[in-house]
Amino acid sequence: MRLFDRYYDYMGMDRLMAQRQRARRRERLVLAVAGVLGWVLLTLAVIGALMAVVLALAGPREVKAETVAAPDGTGQVQAGLSIVQGDVLPVGDAVLPGGGIAPVQPEEAEPAAAETAAGQQDGTSAISGSAWECVGEVTLTAYCNCRECCGRWAGGPTASGVMPEAGRTVAVDPEVIPLGSHVYIDGLGEYIAEDTGSAIVGARIDVYMDTHDAARHFAGGAGSCVRKVWIIQ
Repeated sequence: MRLFDRYYDYMGMDRLMAQRQRARRRERLVLAVAGVLGWVLLTLAVIGALMAVVLALAGPREVKAETVAAPDGTGQVQAGLSIVQGDVLPVGDAVLPGGGIAPVQPEEAEPAAAETAAGQQDGTSAISGSAWECVGEVTLTAYCNCRECCGRWAGGPTASGVMPEAGRTVAVDPEVIPLGSHVYIDGLGEYIAEDTGSAIVGARIDVYMDTHDAARHFAGGAGSCVRKVWIIQ
C-alpha cells in the first residue's frame, strides 16, 4: 500500500510541476508580446516627433520686414509688422499687423469713358447704383436754341417744359427713349432726355449746345457721330 501511495504522490507532483511550467511559459509569452508592443508604440512616437520637427523646420516661418511694398504700389507695410515668408499676396490684398491678410476692396470709379460703360448693359451702374439698359448704337447730332436749329420754337423751353442747358439736355425720340430719362452717352457722359424734334426719329439723339458755332463743330467738326447709349433706370 505504501508503494502505491508513493507512486500516486509522485504522479501528483509530476502533474503539478507540468502545470507550473505551462504557467511560466504563458507568463513569458505575455511579457514578450507586451515588450514588442511597447517597442512598436515607442518607435511610432519617435517617428511622429521627428516628422513634427521636420515639418516645423520646412514650413513657412515668420520674419520681420523693414518695409514691404504693397502689390499694387499704393502703400507700404510699416517696419516691425509680421509677415509670412514665401507667401504671395494677390493684387489688392494687404498685410495686417500680426501676419494676417485682408482683401482691399477697389474703389468704384465714375463711368467717364467707354471702357467703364461697357459691360454695364444689364448690370448695376456705378452711378447711384442704378440699372443700365443698353439702347445700342445711336447717331448723335447737335443743336442750339437758335431759329436756324429750332425754327419758331427758338429761345423757348424744351418739350418737357424746362429751358435747355448744355451738358444736360438732349433731344430724343420718346418712343425709343422716354422723356425725363437719364442717359449715358459713350464718351460724353450723362444727359437727360428733355427735348424732342421732328428730325429726331428712331436711333438718333440731338445734343444741346450753347451756341450755333458749337453745334456746327460737334464731333470734331464732322457734325455727327455714332456712339453707344445706355438708359440709366
